[in-house]
Amino acid sequence: MYLSNGNNPFAIIIFIMSIISSTPIHASLICFIIVVLGIPVTIYFLKKFSIYDIPNNRSSHVTPIPRAGGIPLIIAIIGVSFIYLGSYLQLIILVIPYAILGLIDDFRNVSAKVRLFIQFVLAILDAILLLPPRYLIWILPATLFVIGFVNAWNFMDGINGLSAFSCILIGGTWWVLGVMDNYKFDTIVGSIAVGIGIGFAIYNAFVPKVFLGDVGAYGLGAMFGGSVIFSFKEPKIVIPMLLPLLPAIVDTGFTIIKRAIKKESLLKSHRDHTYQNLIDKGFSHFSVAIIYSFFILCCSMMAILVTQSNKPEVFVEIMACLLINGLYLMSPKILTSPEKTIQNNS
Repeated sequence: MYLSNGNNPFAIIIFIMSIISSTPIHASLICFIIVVLGIPVTIYFLKKFSIYDIPNNRSSHVTPIPRAGGIPLIIAIIGVSFIYLGSYLQLIILVIPYAILGLIDDFRNVSAKVRLFIQFVLAILDAILLLPPRYLIWILPATLFVIGFVNAWNFMDGINGLSAFSCILIGGTWWVLGVMDNYKFDTIVGSIAVGIGIGFAIYNAFVPKVFLGDVGAYGLGAMFGGSVIFSFKEPKIVIPMLLPLLPAIVDTGFTIIKRAIKKESLLKSHRDHTYQNLIDKGFSHFSVAIIYSFFILCCSMMAILVTQSNKPEVFVEIMACLLINGLYLMSPKILTSPEKTIQNNS
């Protein structure tokens, strides 16, 4: 609108200022500030009380690193939701119970069976609360989706930068989708994810100083997974919102199938995820995060195209996303680690 006014020499400046002053920018900036200022304080107390993630047989790190660093992220999500989401406060109802469960697990190590039972109860309540009445027949699939995505995000926490970059890309995609479809919930959730993702990347992506811990991973997983369920109120946005999540969904689903075929317990620690396989092949954490982000970005581009496409085109774009994720699953076999090549040649 401002750019079309050729007589106004300040049109571009006015247009830029209108973007900067927008609600999503404010939400994202507040989240960023809370995370950037909150994580150093959190790390101090985590070290003081010796709350560390100790490497085990499924870990992708070798030294103890403070966990529960997701506390400031959860505070940011809750605070900004109160300020900007108004009637969409279901996001807080989604995040808080999972974050509390994660926080308890970070400090007390809840057994896997108890943890899964509580997640199941919470997911059922979320499905009942979030699904529109005409879609309540989908309660069980919605419940399983939320549980699956919460745990899928929790596994990501062991790869430096993976959660942060995923937040930025998924959030950015949802932000764009929300603006395109004038969907406030989508826009604000996306801007929240971008803000906390950039803030967390500073402390986790390049020089890992802290992990999200279960408090952060469960909270973020619930936010993303539950937001997709909530989007059934606007059915046309469901598929576009879902597509950027496909790398996590496909990876987790494929891992479950592999373990079921091998008759392994799904509650037992493992290293069967594709990004863990890439680490085992010699890729650095940062390289794996970039590879994973590339596949999210490809799915995000398809998601944006879907909003502008007719039904036959949507089908082709969904098939393209599945092909993209098939390539991701094959990446440990088709990619060669430059880091390992350098080591072998030295």
